[in-house]
Amino acid sequence: MGADLERESTYHRDQLSAKWLQEAFGKKLLSEITRRDVEKYLAQRKEAGKAPATLNRELCCLKNMLRKAVDWGYLKTNSAWGVKQQRETLKEFEFLTEAEMDQVIESCAPHLRAIVTLAIHTGMRRGEVFKLEWRDLDFKNGFITVRDSKNGDTRHIPMNSTVRQATEKQTTRLLDGKICPLVFSSDAGQMVTDVKKGFAGALKRAGIERHIRFHDLRHTFASHLVMKGIDLRTVAKLLGHRDIKMTMRYSHLGADHLQAAVEVLTQRTPQRPGGVIDDVPEFGVLAVDVADDVYRALVVGQLSREPGKFGQGRVQRREEPTEGAQGRRVRRGSCIAHGPPQGVGSWPQLYRPPPGSVKRGRLYSPVPPSYLVPHLPFSRSPAMQYTIARTTNLGSADARWDRPLWAAAQTLEVTNFPWKDSGHRPKVQARLLYDDQALGLIFRVEDRYVRAVAKKFQDSVCTDSCCEFFVAPVPGSSAYLNFEVNCGGTMLVFRCPSPEERQAGKEQIVLSAEDEAMMPVSHSLSKNVDPEIADPTTWTIEYHLPFALFAKYFGIATPRQGTTWRANFYKCADHTSHPHWGSWAPVDTPTPNFHVPASFQPLTFG
Repeated sequence: MGADLERESTYHRDQLSAKWLQEAFGKKLLSEITRRDVEKYLAQRKEAGKAPATLNRELCCLKNMLRKAVDWGYLKTNSAWGVKQQRETLKEFEFLTEAEMDQVIESCAPHLRAIVTLAIHTGMRRGEVFKLEWRDLDFKNGFITVRDSKNGDTRHIPMNSTVRQATEKQTTRLLDGKICPLVFSSDAGQMVTDVKKGFAGALKRAGIERHIRFHDLRHTFASHLVMKGIDLRTVAKLLGHRDIKMTMRYSHLGADHLQAAVEVLTQRTPQRPGGVIDDVPEFGVLAVDVADDVYRALVVGQLSREPGKFGQGRVQRREEPTEGAQGRRVRRGSCIAHGPPQGVGSWPQLYRPPPGSVKRGRLYSPVPPSYLVPHLPFSRSPAMQYTIARTTNLGSADARWDRPLWAAAQTLEVTNFPWKDSGHRPKVQARLLYDDQALGLIFRVEDRYVRAVAKKFQDSVCTDSCCEFFVAPVPGSSAYLNFEVNCGGTMLVFRCPSPEERQAGKEQIVLSAEDEAMMPVSHSLSKNVDPEIADPTTWTIEYHLPFALFAKYFGIATPRQGTTWRANFYKCADHTSHPHWGSWAPVDTPTPNFHVPASFQPLTFG
């Protein structure tokens, strides 16, 4: 029966629309129906008090009928084409608060409890829950397969621990010695088709007086995902929406969440460049207000608690920028900056603010102003962030972007291409998952001018069509592993030390063939792609990074839920006919340079 319940409802609505259209146009030939007739019909229906949504359904029904007449050759043109739909006011969807979710589930009768739990925690439609079969539950990999959704698509929904527990408790029914295939069935083994009465009773026992329908559990699922920061595209995928416009209707927020949002305005936070910092730390930035000339110095030093005790802004010494500089004290009056930029002048000109201009708590714009934010420990812009979903078993890498396993993962995109426009900008997407043993990573690239000539481990793959992943797993340290893989699956990996490690004599470490064996790469294209493929080509690569590798090179434990690493994702093609360089998180350098740990953004293990 699949989504028959939803389809039956749609069918009845279409029948009703056809009835009204038959009354209005039934005595006319199709060729006699004019656009004016259609607009007049809508005006009359509107005058009769019909809702905009009703008028739009009837207009859609008429347009489809006339379009089919054109397809079959009965008409030359569709007279309803171009008639505008009525403006609809979106309904305020009801949804349960977190406390109400628990109360409703606890108030359900035993036969209804698992059904309601599943609806709340998966966002499945009523008909999708009712027709669920045991073959649709993959307990090993933690997925529910919805085979026959309302729009006809198959989708895969991850099980959280609550769903897993609820479904595992749901016992199969033995009827005449046979196992009932349905997860939820009547005593006679028939599909459940209505829980309206039981659900209303549960709401009453839970003390919920406002009108909540079973379908509002789907709204509850979507609303809480959005309120917890899950992006709308991921929510749309979980709900089975083809058009994200539908998902926008679920992006409303509860009153408590809105209150928490506006409460942020009452919290005193450091201002952006040019403003005054209220709470000056022991070390940090002193500078003048941001001026039109963006090429100014970033003055870092130990701060005095009293105004005017920092000196007169004279430079005593300067330092090259290092990742660790913001986290350690530097000599009072010293300077640190990302430059000097080309054609802007010498260091003394760049670094000497006007006498007396250095004031307590003032921020001084660096090169360019956007560089200031990620380098201040107390003045950061809203950071990009990615939450890595957990799975029970990554399985073997197969470079299949559409594998059900990856449905649980958020999708990020490499969208920053600030350097040297060659006229080609590929669409680059990535997803991450993890299990107890490894971090899984898959890239998907819609590309052109594709090539792969580097064939051996540790060859220079960046000259080919290549995706890269740089990750710093130790809090407070900028030491990182960089993984570079071309479209043919050839990998280059090395460990880059932090500035502190370099000062201690630690050098870059090139990973060994033994390490390579721990992280085989699966790729959709052949190992060698030469000559270059100029036509549009989509390619994928997938590899899994064992946590033992990170333990070996960083001495860290296996990450747990809540652990945060920092990383960036890149795409390059240095020696192709159309070279390009792109990143997920922005990199502020005048020329292509991926080795900027300050650009790394949080990856949180969910």
